[in-house]
Amino acid sequence: MKAFLLLAHGSRRTESNVEVIELAKRFHEKNSQQFPIVNAGFLELAEPTIPDVIDDAIKQGATELFISPYFLAAGTHVVNDIPSIVATTLKDHPLVKHHLLGHIGGSDAIVELLLNSTLNT
Repeated sequence: MKAFLLLAHGSRRTESNVEVIELAKRFHEKNSQQFPIVNAGFLELAEPTIPDVIDDAIKQGATELFISPYFLAAGTHVVNDIPSIVATTLKDHPLVKHHLLGHIGGSDAIVELLLNSTLNT
């Protein structure tokens, strides 16, 4: 079973964290057939943590994880921290496949999103 995990930094501002969780819910509503399990997790400052959402997905029966860093730039968290946390968490689950997707800001679709935001002002 496939799981999609949306990973964000986390914020001291509760509303920001709720926004990420709501985005994961909207993603699940549109993609529940392809991804029966969808969760959001946070690197720091908020819960659930990245290890928590990985473990939870596996407990729900996930055998393949699609991990999406919800970051605009490929900073230290994207390049080092998240891959390290994922590897450490999954070392006890060698049969679980995982795909660490590119960060959101690295997608060519970001240009279209920027254009749409200027057209909708």
